Amino acid sequence: MNSQMNDDRLNTFREWLDGGEPSRFGPFFASRVMRRIEREETSNGLESIDAALRWGFMRVAAAAVVLAIAVSAYNVMEPGDLGLYTSTLESVLGIPSQSLETLFLLSGA
Repeated sequence: MNSQMNDDRLNTFREWLDGGEPSRFGPFFASRVMRRIEREETSNGLESIDAALRWGFMRVAAAAVVLAIAVSAYNVMEPGDLGLYTSTLESVLGIPSQSLETLFLLSGA
């Protein structure tokens, strides 16, 4: 009896679902939503913050490149201890050459 009542209720529910029309949005719904999203993005100032950060980064990056070139040029031009550097790369980076014995001592082996 309980099963028959559940079947009747299920059939009534199916008929109700089949008879209804599917929900629809109004015309141009997608374009209205996209315009609203664009307005909200521009109104909160994220684009202006992004532009300011990009401008600041470019200035700092340019200054860092100039500073790196200046330090490298100084290291190449300044002779310092003549026996300290054995190659131009070591001179540019300011890294003194190491002997194998020194490296073993530094590594603790």
